[in-house]
Amino acid sequence: MGTIRSAPLEVTGHRSDLGRWRAAQRPADRRLRDYVLGYFASEGFLPKPLDERHVPSLGVAIVLNFAAPHRIIDPADPKRTTEHRSAWVVALQHRHQLREAVGARDFMVVRFSPIGAQMLLQTPMDLLTDRVLALEEIDRPFARLLTAHAEAAHHWAARFDIVEEIIAERLESAANPPSALLHSWQMLQKAPNRFDLARLPSEFGCSRRHLIAQFHTYFGMAPKTIARIRRFNLAVEAINRVGRRDPLSYPDGKPYLDFQAAGAVCTATKAAIRWADLALDCGYYDQSHFINEFRSFSGLTPLEFLHRTRQE
Repeated sequence: MGTIRSAPLEVTGHRSDLGRWRAAQRPADRRLRDYVLGYFASEGFLPKPLDERHVPSLGVAIVLNFAAPHRIIDPADPKRTTEHRSAWVVALQHRHQLREAVGARDFMVVRFSPIGAQMLLQTPMDLLTDRVLALEEIDRPFARLLTAHAEAAHHWAARFDIVEEIIAERLESAANPPSALLHSWQMLQKAPNRFDLARLPSEFGCSRRHLIAQFHTYFGMAPKTIARIRRFNLAVEAINRVGRRDPLSYPDGKPYLDFQAAGAVCTATKAAIRWADLALDCGYYDQSHFINEFRSFSGLTPLEFLHRTRQE
């Protein structure tokens, strides 16, 4: 592939009663972007627990952690938690995840397209769907190689560079995915509401059953489910823009702070949002369809989501 050309880091910071943290992000080298979506890192200290709401996206994450364990809460039973300490994989999810963040924080996230994750991990993605697995359970030598080199780096840019070099080398030796799948993925990203599965088998010379089986292997989900998640992500992006003069760039996969004790939404906020228009613009049949789909993926209605995550 040749020398990786590093893009500049985008760095942000925060300090308040909630705690302090700095974060950096960078896109992947342009030659990797069908497979690697980008890199994110954060370090800081949180004196008291903060709730994070992770909503479904079409990215698969590998998390490398260098400080306190990350705690995942079972949405169905908040008393049930699991901890992850070193390196783990978060595949595509059908519903939101809740996590508790507290103490020293120092971690890095590499975000892949599902096809990129399948090529890197050499594992059928439907075996990972709705799961959070230690990277060592999937590939122990690779997990140790990646974590050792990332830990040895002394700053974010160097850490991003060495991790990207390792990933690029591994992807270069992997078999190329079927062209039909890569084309389908690009179509779903650009226009999920106009994606026509019925036409694809004839276009790419395979049966419908075979194409759906490949979706499960390379993505972990059926095409219609992927289109639903993409439509949901478009709705979340639209909600993030509500009431902001300078809309924030909020990448898919980044968690939202969840303020569960928040009070009632002000009347002005309610009046400013044309929910029916927003639903139609994002490809939903009507407002009821929009609310049901949004609650299915996020655990909240759109209005609840707006208020509980809008506490800047």
